[in-house]
Amino acid sequence: AEQFKDEEKTLEDLKFMSSQYVYVEEGRPLRKGESNLKFYYYDPEAEGKMTHLFKVPVLETQKVQDLCQDLLRYLNDAKPNGKGGNKYELEHMRIREKLKGGPGAIFQSTCALNRGLKSFRKFRDGDSLVIQKIPKPEVFDKKKNHMVFVHQFERDHDRLHRRREIIVSRLTKVEELVPELMAIAEDMNDCKVEEKNIGVGVGKLTSATTVADCINMKWKALKDLDSSLRLQQALGVRSEGTLIFCDLATSVKSKPSEKKSAARGRGTRFKRPNRGGKRATENGISISVSSKPRPAAPERALKIWTNAEKAAEAKKKEEEEKQRKEAQKTSSDTAGPTGGGGGGGRPTR
Repeated sequence: AEQFKDEEKTLEDLKFMSSQYVYVEEGRPLRKGESNLKFYYYDPEAEGKMTHLFKVPVLETQKVQDLCQDLLRYLNDAKPNGKGGNKYELEHMRIREKLKGGPGAIFQSTCALNRGLKSFRKFRDGDSLVIQKIPKPEVFDKKKNHMVFVHQFERDHDRLHRRREIIVSRLTKVEELVPELMAIAEDMNDCKVEEKNIGVGVGKLTSATTVADCINMKWKALKDLDSSLRLQQALGVRSEGTLIFCDLATSVKSKPSEKKSAARGRGTRFKRPNRGGKRATENGISISVSSKPRPAAPERALKIWTNAEKAAEAKKKEEEEKQRKEAQKTSSDTAGPTGGGGGGGRPTR
């Protein structure tokens, strides 16, 4: 339940009602601007499951990089390993939001905790965050850095390794990315991948990359790219994009699938597809009647009006209406009165 943090508020301000329950527990009361948050441990190098660590009060306006240092000291005291550290061997961390399917967005290191994501976040007591273990310290600022997902694909076994996350600068050049890829390849494989044989490709932004996508991918040799170009200029990799690399010297197990492109004739856009013949019965004999594609109605032309053309059209209609009324008035005057007086009766003697 939410704790009462502002001691200057009255019971009326806190909207107390008659016969309402108030729970009192032992511990330091939260101050204004603090929230009691749950923290979970996440190591992508291990099984990838999240483990509950502790629940501690956190100041929402504290910088994320300062909070990481405080959490590391608290973790060393709560889960010691007897060597001055913690049992998870965690030395560097990043803080992420917790989602149902796993860890979510990364909090920016240079911002306050409640402003570390894209929009302001109001924390409540009991909200959860994730502490992720990372191999080296990092400073994540969305104005200067972005996160890139990296996969390695083994072409000789059709194997797509698990996803890695790296933080790079928006000005990172191709030559600066090579050591990151070599480190991932060395960690993934028993055999060493040579830099001259690395091929790179870009995965999908809208969905997860599959083995079939990697088989059909057009690889670019890393040595043929201009090393002075930025990563986005050379490969088109944006923030939270997917970069896939492979060893071009290895043999290919599966060949890319051939895409059959049927030639579309003129007018096929407006024709219904042929769904086969229909069955009918004539004189007790079953016959098959073939159905021919029926052309659809052609599209109506689109007329785009400007304001001047619209005003001229309205003026033209007004003039035509005026002329029609004048013509009706003139015809009624020339015809004269009908059916009245004694014009229609028989003469008297």
